[in-house]
Amino acid sequence: HNGPTCGTNDNCPSGLHYYFDYVGESDFEISSVSDMRNFSAFCPVDRGNEVNGGRNNLYAVNHFLKTPYKNVALTTNENNFIEERIAGCEDITNLRTNMVIVDFWSLGDLPEFTQETNKARAAEKQGTTRRWLGMRD
Repeated sequence: HNGPTCGTNDNCPSGLHYYFDYVGESDFEISSVSDMRNFSAFCPVDRGNEVNGGRNNLYAVNHFLKTPYKNVALTTNENNFIEERIAGCEDITNLRTNMVIVDFWSLGDLPEFTQETNKARAAEKQGTTRRWLGMRD
């Protein structure tokens, strides 16, 4: 969305929509692993239309440190850590996470987490609700 000509909705080429008109993002200035667990400080939407009084259709959780480290990603991209963070962010914001934005996607359990989350949500939509991230039936 933020190419040289798409910094605002008015400048986007035809057919390309401005990301922040549709998505609210959590804070991306996360300095430590303990900050990632501080849900009340680092989960609320701080960029996107919701900040300006609108309500976004999508919620993205920034799940990385501002200085990327592979060894940290091995921990933060582990399934239990991601589940804890997403559940904590959803509890604080009352928003359903649509995107998890990460560094080093191939480290840890991210593909498996995404697949299992998508399966659970598809089952919910079909009326065969499963437990996901501690959500209540």
